[in-house]
Amino acid sequence: MPGGRKSGRNTRRTLATAIESEKRPHFNPDDTTEPTAGEVVGVDGISGNKKHCSKPNISTCSSQFSIIKTTDHFVDKTKIIEVLFGDSEYVLITRPRRFGKSTMMNMVKEFVEKKVYTRGDKVGQEILRSTENDRAFPEMNLRLFEDGNLEISKWDEFSRHRGKYPTIYLDLQSIHGYNFLQILLSFRRTIIDAFSSHSYLLHCEDLWSTEEDKKTFIKYLYPTSIDQMIVSSSEAVEALLLSYIEGSLPFLVQVLHKHYSHGIYLFIDEYDAPINNILFENKDLCEKVNNLLTIVFKNLMKRQDSFIARALITGISYMAFQE
Repeated sequence: MPGGRKSGRNTRRTLATAIESEKRPHFNPDDTTEPTAGEVVGVDGISGNKKHCSKPNISTCSSQFSIIKTTDHFVDKTKIIEVLFGDSEYVLITRPRRFGKSTMMNMVKEFVEKKVYTRGDKVGQEILRSTENDRAFPEMNLRLFEDGNLEISKWDEFSRHRGKYPTIYLDLQSIHGYNFLQILLSFRRTIIDAFSSHSYLLHCEDLWSTEEDKKTFIKYLYPTSIDQMIVSSSEAVEALLLSYIEGSLPFLVQVLHKHYSHGIYLFIDEYDAPINNILFENKDLCEKVNNLLTIVFKNLMKRQDSFIARALITGISYMAFQE
């Protein structure tokens, strides 16, 4: 009978539930053992007693590949480096926040970046393979990709591209402000960071054909003239900052290309962050910032394209350049 079959199913379900409940672990209140440092308390799935295990190594606040790689939940995505060396010279990756874009960009940058000493001497491949220099120069991550378990280490052109290119990195997600002057000052800080990562060029005397070129580099690295004008009218300071921003990055591209005799790898993280941060607050300010970014990107990727080998850009929205 239908009723009988239904009753049988209910009985079997009740029996199965009872059996499952007997299998479930029960917390043992008599176990008062305190966990040691670096341990967390769980429940043993068989005995139901408390058990102690090592605290998992997880990084949720860093986008540095060198840090992420050492965590317990590291997922090898280095294969994307090989994909990015395809036909496209300019690659734009648009994904929502917290999608891992910055970590991916840092990974690619660490892979291709030519390592140099503080005085500007280039680090050779034989030094990259030396374990002694891991301790001497830990900030360089010299052997970061030498792990044979990484997918990228199996790439046929691994040695050809590993640590071979000059790079420029711009993190635009840190650019913010309540007015145009504050945004320009914040942008200046990003540019100073880019120049600071190549301050070793000041020690390369053969690089500077004229003393004026070296003074120009110092002016972009230490823009003290702008600081001296902060007390002036905002219009005058804005004009000076605009001139600084528009001219600095193309100059850095040209100097790096001259020093290395090779195309630059350009990395721009969260290119649309300066606009997204003020998108629903001030329409006029958004238009000013949009015009600023358009000028900056055109100066870099259109007028300096002969000096740039590849560019990797991340953001949330799609971008396109129009003359």
